[in-house]
Amino acid sequence: MISDDLGAAQQVASYSVANRALKFIAAGGDVVLTVASSQIATMAAAVLARAQSDPAFADKVNAAALRVLEAKQARGLLR
Repeated sequence: MISDDLGAAQQVASYSVANRALKFIAAGGDVVLTVASSQIATMAAAVLARAQSDPAFADKVNAAALRVLEAKQARGLLR
């Protein structure tokens, strides 16, 4: 599952930038998108920090990465 824009979307404005990414992945999302490139580092750092401190969350991140790679492989996008 790929998010819609989590950077400027009004629907998520009440959440911190970090929590937008964390909540999406915790809910089973695979790819977090934002149109605000200045938010990418914050989102990535939050996901990494949570994955390092929470094994269950790390499992979700790893499963998401695997699903994305398998989808790419199935479409011949990996060598």
